Amino acid sequence: MEGVGEFADTEGRSCGHAVFLDLGRVVPVAVFVLEGLERVDDVIVVLNKLEILKAHFMGYSMGGEVCFGIAKYAPERTRSLIIGGMHPYAPQYPEVYNQQIQILTKGIPAAADAWGQKSPKERGRFLKNDAQALIASTIAARDWSGCADILPAMKMPCLLYAGESDELMYSSIKECVKHIPNSVFISLPDLIHGDAYVRSDLVLPHIKRFLSEMR
Repeated sequence: MEGVGEFADTEGRSCGHAVFLDLGRVVPVAVFVLEGLERVDDVIVVLNKLEILKAHFMGYSMGGEVCFGIAKYAPERTRSLIIGGMHPYAPQYPEVYNQQIQILTKGIPAAADAWGQKSPKERGRFLKNDAQALIASTIAARDWSGCADILPAMKMPCLLYAGESDELMYSSIKECVKHIPNSVFISLPDLIHGDAYVRSDLVLPHIKRFLSEMR
């Protein structure tokens, strides 16, 4: 889909450090740093390199934090936001992130075992991760202070979705939608956090309908 930028979480990507390209731009990349995540500036660099002025952005889980960062630091580059499995509030349960970090210190194969990466395809993809990069990303997510203050100013069309069985995210995502002026919330019955990430068969029809209404 032309002009659509897609965010994902760190699966399959070693992203402990951001790489910046010298595009001869006047805009300092530090403006787009979202606390410790340093991902929003990556997106802006890519947009500039491809000469895309505005785009539709999609992010799930940690990628959703990047979408909120785009809304805060570069709303003029945004046609719409599609955010799954993430809210704009500071994490309420840092111990969950600490548990993930503890597992990752044992290595990627151990994490694959702990998180149920059983099929050859899923496990092979997961094993491409870098443990230290995932630890850095998880620490940044744990320490994120949120950006709920921007919700009333998010005038771009927004689609948010979450699995109803996502205990850490669902209620907060449903709450934040009340404060975003031009937003739609999709509730996915019986799905936990990971399920809502992989069940594209359930999510894509909503996304296609959302994007088609903006043509």
